[in-house]
Amino acid sequence: MAQGINVSYPIVKGNTGFFKQTFNTLDAVKSKIHVLLNTDPGERVFNPNFGLGMRRYLFEPIDDIDELKTVIEDKINKYIPEVYIANLEINKDFNNNVDQNRLVINISFFLKNDPNTLSTLNLVLE
Repeated sequence: MAQGINVSYPIVKGNTGFFKQTFNTLDAVKSKIHVLLNTDPGERVFNPNFGLGMRRYLFEPIDDIDELKTVIEDKINKYIPEVYIANLEINKDFNNNVDQNRLVINISFFLKNDPNTLSTLNLVLE
């Protein structure tokens, strides 16, 4: 039986009775990025600077998307150094209804030790 290397995100029950796992580095990195973007700063007791708290941006006016991109890139570079971000897009999507905010983040990245592993991660916050 293959050995898992990380817990998959979102956390769900796996086939072994425990949490679903990732079995390759690319899936593990995607899970790490998901966790980083969905964790609020201060949520991890011994690492209070970890996380971005992206949900707080849902109801805030984002005047400068480039500033938010820089914050995301800096956090990924600090906490997930094995990743190189090839492209980062952030869209504030109102679904034709200003009462239903959505934040759509698309990250294209590859692993620094294997530039042929280009992958995309899409995260929708509602």
